[in-house]
Amino acid sequence: MRSVLVRGAMLCLLLAASVIAPSHAALAPDDEGTWRACDGQGRPSSAAAVTGVKVALLPLLLLAPDRPPVLPRPEGLAFGVVGIEACRAAMSDPRSREWPDRRTMQHLAMAVHLLDAGLQGGADLSALPAAKAAWLADKDSSGVTPAVRWMIEPLFDLVLAVGAAERRDPKAAALLSSVIDRRPGSYELAALTAEASLSQGIDMETRRRLWWHAASHEQERVLVAMGLRAAQSAPFLPSREMLRDTLIPLLHDQLVVASYANRVDLYSAKGTFSSDGYVSESSAAGELITYQVDKAPVAWARELALFRAAELAAAAGQTRFVLLEDRSAQLVARQFTGYGAYAGSYVMRNDVTLLVGLGGPPAGAAPVSREPAAWMSVDKMLTALNGSFLKQQRATPRS
Repeated sequence: MRSVLVRGAMLCLLLAASVIAPSHAALAPDDEGTWRACDGQGRPSSAAAVTGVKVALLPLLLLAPDRPPVLPRPEGLAFGVVGIEACRAAMSDPRSREWPDRRTMQHLAMAVHLLDAGLQGGADLSALPAAKAAWLADKDSSGVTPAVRWMIEPLFDLVLAVGAAERRDPKAAALLSSVIDRRPGSYELAALTAEASLSQGIDMETRRRLWWHAASHEQERVLVAMGLRAAQSAPFLPSREMLRDTLIPLLHDQLVVASYANRVDLYSAKGTFSSDGYVSESSAAGELITYQVDKAPVAWARELALFRAAELAAAAGQTRFVLLEDRSAQLVARQFTGYGAYAGSYVMRNDVTLLVGLGGPPAGAAPVSREPAAWMSVDKMLTALNGSFLKQQRATPRS
């Protein structure tokens, strides 16, 4: 039954893609450029080859955390119709089925390319739900994994919401709002939903709500949120092309989320023998909350730190808290050649330290933080945390 669903969902998506535009030159499924055109990353080694390397290096691997490094920003991505064809070709490569997280990236890239083509008038935006259905039905992807589902599904739904808004579907606003309701601690999703709400198919009340939510993460957005609160109409909304120019690059940067969603450490206090987790301390300026993650993006650590802030606010009997300052830092390892020349660097650890005001800003805080509409809801944060995979499983301490 599941294989029938997979074939059905993929058939709907491929049929939709086939009528988008005249066919381009055939793309070789195993070509490096084809894979990069799809999701911005190179074609991986075969699973068998990677297993062989792991066996050979087993003594060294036992000393390192069992987590993949965060992939770099996408390079070589195609746009619109060409991107759809690249994903279709890359996903037909048998190697795609060997790496479930990478296959999830390709499904998400397919949806983003379809939205891109639709905003340019070269695709039917009503085909977007089939892209999500194909991912969820694909047994070779990681869509059934709770962590991946929790982190990736809001991105799919944001893409679907924009497509629905551009088609003037009345359900678009509720779908877009659900993205931040499920992950209110993500500043990347906050920024994306705010920009997506500028679609002319989203009502003003929803647009205001999403911009105030974004302002709770980035105080620089408060002025725009205040302007929307006072606006009686919205003649300033961007065209489809302008909306595309803003949203599509932001969505491209989110493709790498699938590469670490399935392997991140779970939410917890930092233990004696663990490298990840939270610590906090009180200061005159507010509560300082630090969350450390190894080989995971700073955005993930920031989201976890905000969950801890909500727990502390609840323990203090508060219903809201305000983010006052982000003091994030990174531990970067630099690589040198045998001649001592600098060869490159990579992030080993992200330490996010947030200064928050429990119940509101303390005396002397900047005026911009005194706007109650830009304070974060403790209830929404804890509802999202308690309903997530983070609390449904227990982290295994590492020695």
